[in-house]
Amino acid sequence: MGEMNYKSLVIAKFSIIGWIVVSNVIDAQTYINLEPVIVLSAPPCTVLYSFGVGLAHGDLNGDGYSDLVIGQMALDYNRIYIYFGGPSFDSIPDVVLIGEKYYGFGRPIAVGDVNGDGYDDVIAGGTGRCRVYFGGNPMDNVPDLVAHSPPNAAAYANYVAAGDVNGDGYDDFIVGAPNYPYPYTYGRVYIYFGGANPDTIPDVILNGEQIINNAFGGNLSSGYDVNADGYEDVFVAAVQLYGPGKAFIYFGGNPMDTIPDVVMTGTGPGDFFGEGGFALLHDINGDGYDDAAVGEPLDRTKDTVYVYFGADTMDGIADVILDAEDPPEYFGMSLASVESLTPNHCSALLVGAPEYQREGGTWPLDGRLYLYLSDSFDVNYDALIEGADSQSIGWRCSSAGDIDGDGIDEFMVSNYAANYHPTKVWVLRYRGEGVEEHTEPKYANLLRCYPNPFTESCEIGFTLRFRAHVKLCIYDVTGRLVTILVDGNMPPGRIKLRWCPKDSKRYHVVPGVYFCRLHVDGEKLQLYDSKKIIYVCK
Repeated sequence: MGEMNYKSLVIAKFSIIGWIVVSNVIDAQTYINLEPVIVLSAPPCTVLYSFGVGLAHGDLNGDGYSDLVIGQMALDYNRIYIYFGGPSFDSIPDVVLIGEKYYGFGRPIAVGDVNGDGYDDVIAGGTGRCRVYFGGNPMDNVPDLVAHSPPNAAAYANYVAAGDVNGDGYDDFIVGAPNYPYPYTYGRVYIYFGGANPDTIPDVILNGEQIINNAFGGNLSSGYDVNADGYEDVFVAAVQLYGPGKAFIYFGGNPMDTIPDVVMTGTGPGDFFGEGGFALLHDINGDGYDDAAVGEPLDRTKDTVYVYFGADTMDGIADVILDAEDPPEYFGMSLASVESLTPNHCSALLVGAPEYQREGGTWPLDGRLYLYLSDSFDVNYDALIEGADSQSIGWRCSSAGDIDGDGIDEFMVSNYAANYHPTKVWVLRYRGEGVEEHTEPKYANLLRCYPNPFTESCEIGFTLRFRAHVKLCIYDVTGRLVTILVDGNMPPGRIKLRWCPKDSKRYHVVPGVYFCRLHVDGEKLQLYDSKKIIYVCK
């Protein structure tokens, strides 16, 4: 593999404060600034696969703890497993919802309090019908509402979402029918208002453009307010088989209209803008407005995630673009928002890359999930989990809410589409900066660059706990490799190097911003760190 450009460099940055590495012969995942809470596997059934194909969370039994809602496809009957949070949280499902064979039940899942009784409800899609299971204590497994496909609404309920779009205090459930009307597949979205006695008659209908294979409704999100007007908004993808793909935000309101307020457009035909990750986000840049993100994981040139900041007059121009570290890795195949990840309530964006392949690896692929914190949101990720042994981690991700009542949210990621490994759901918590640490670093310490800014030279130091291959490079702000300070095996201990500052040909470089990147290649794991350093004139 050649040298990384700048975007590859900066997306590989993370803080190693408090990183935790858990590895063994079989499940040798790598955790950076994360730790596993529990790893869930599908309970036994006749013939199963795709555990974790749907992920959601909410307080379904009203005990103050978030519960996990996990879908699974099987060759007998598809299922949704509900795991109640709390002090006794374990790997045994407390409620099991059973659907049909094959027909999508368990993949499209949303959670919200549709009837306003204080218990969150499960909205379960599946081709041809949408079921709503009211939460309760106890909660049963009989659907309380069943919305059937309207005429010509092909692929009805392949996608679902929930949010209070009319501001009445009840969550509304939103159902996509991307193949409406078959065979033209313009697409349509149905919105059903919640209430004390909700029904299955749609209250608002959104129509896609009359473009063949437009597939409007081919991804949905809601539950957040991008223009801060007090109404949650509706986010709809039109994947467009033969076009660049589009995404539309409809501002909630009372009444709510059917005219899109924000329109985003993908880069080109066949890049499947909105086909993978697609989410409204809890305020990721700290400006008081919620935001939006769209994945383009099958881009022919580079897997990409586009982030759009909310505003009173939000536009469809991406404010931040995240690129894959080493494409193609299906970066952006899944996206999710976590609302309160640290004691100071930082939110986070999760990005799945299930076909990530570690350097030197061979197909099949291990996968990654990247985490970006809101308090310093940029193209640099702050934490990750990397799979091993062909696990393909990252096909689906979601917040888990606060399952243990400590005021900090957990989150989860699955490998439901893995071909050569059992499908599982990893429940994780962030253990980076801002969180009390109980684990000492086990391999390498943070890069230390001093002085910074500097005028004549900068000392770059780090500590190795074991012998490892070390590569330390300097890049400029365009991503161009300036020089390699070291590239070879090094013994454990404190390492100090000095940059003068000159390039690889020993010519002095111009003053400005540079990036120092460390790659530690150990026997069982690889670690990266990067630091911005500033060269100034005397």
